[in-house]
Amino acid sequence: PELELAKVFVESGEFYWNSGLFMWNVNSVIKAVEALLPELASKLIPGKDVYGTPAEKEFIDENFPACPNVYVDFGIMEKADNVYVSLGDFGWSDLGTWG
Repeated sequence: PELELAKVFVESGEFYWNSGLFMWNVNSVIKAVEALLPELASKLIPGKDVYGTPAEKEFIDENFPACPNVYVDFGIMEKADNVYVSLGDFGWSDLGTWG
């Protein structure tokens, strides 16, 4: 957000920062992709039998360029009805300095 709106968010204490770290059950995220991003699902779900095999790279190389350019945040997280926030103090606040 713009600086002034960001200040309002921080000062209110009612908003949380999306760190971009997600945990999910694989079956749940597949169902979400199928329901919320059907065009993406139509490109990637057919490869489920080759994922984790030597044929995976070829499948991805052939199909990924045709996938829609969408962030998981906007395509799934903002639309799904089974998303939860977990608050925590992980000892760091900048992922770029972690490790």
